[in-house]
Amino acid sequence: MVSKHNKAVHALGANEEKPTTPILVTTGADDGTGRRRFVLKDVATHKKQYDDLKLPLMGRTLVLSSEHYNDLLFECLDAKKTTDHLSYDEAGMLKQRLFGFETYLYIDCPYYTLSTLKKKSFGAVIEAGDVQGSVSYFSLDMFRASGLTKNYADEPTTQNHAWLYNARHNYIVLPKKERAVGAIVSADV
Repeated sequence: MVSKHNKAVHALGANEEKPTTPILVTTGADDGTGRRRFVLKDVATHKKQYDDLKLPLMGRTLVLSSEHYNDLLFECLDAKKTTDHLSYDEAGMLKQRLFGFETYLYIDCPYYTLSTLKKKSFGAVIEAGDVQGSVSYFSLDMFRASGLTKNYADEPTTQNHAWLYNARHNYIVLPKKERAVGAIVSADV
């Protein structure tokens, strides 16, 4: 179950920066490791990228990586502001929208090569210069197809006295068109 969600989030991120697939690089202060923090201003800038694509406000979704979510928490704490707008439910959905984005928190977001702003393939080895990004998309341009679950059972034999059982479930999530899928990646200082 977790694997299919990891693949789905990976599929919904922009492959590379194009006019219809914006990738934003963070602009916050140094976090002490040479990485620029993700700040609320970056969310507003990403909203403007979606506004420029003339996408309706309803259906915009932002999936924050754990690192970017923590950056927003630190920004609020440093400014001595409340973090109530960043609280989330057990499914990882933030209870309030961020600049019009329905926002989720997800631990296993895709990785991007920072120098080229290209998404790493699913399961690729992470190298120096690769950073985990947050993913954004316009939900009306995405599709999900959940196929049948096929069960396989082997009855016990004289050699094998156990029932063997397996199941296969087909599931796919992809953009309908290459439009309105985006990403936010952390810049180097």
